[in-house]
Amino acid sequence: IPHATLWFEDGNIVLSTNVHFYCVHKGILAKQSSVFNDMFHIPQPVEGQPKSNEDSWNGLPLVNMIGDRDEDVYNLLMAVYDRKHYTVYETVDFDVFSSIVIMSSKYNFRDIRSELVKHLKRVFPDNLADFD
Repeated sequence: IPHATLWFEDGNIVLSTNVHFYCVHKGILAKQSSVFNDMFHIPQPVEGQPKSNEDSWNGLPLVNMIGDRDEDVYNLLMAVYDRKHYTVYETVDFDVFSSIVIMSSKYNFRDIRSELVKHLKRVFPDNLADFD
């Protein structure tokens, strides 16, 4: 099922979970994630060669997010496309926060992970003087 919020008509890649399809932008993912950047630079089949139907969805490249829960993919993509999804200056739902930390670490979204770690250090300082 295409996701209602994270389906962009001008998207050029589809990420698939066991629940949703997400049509997003390769360039945005590649710019923020070294893992996606490397994945997108893997040589693709030569034009004219038959492609597997399993590797595309409605003519767009398809990446199966095997082993990733749908809600984790959603939270990561929301962090990429809408930083207000997790505002590090306000109380954040722990499940959303931990989901984004795990996924941003797994796929090396360095800037997102760095923001979250800084937030944790503000909330839980590593010395007693800063804890007040």
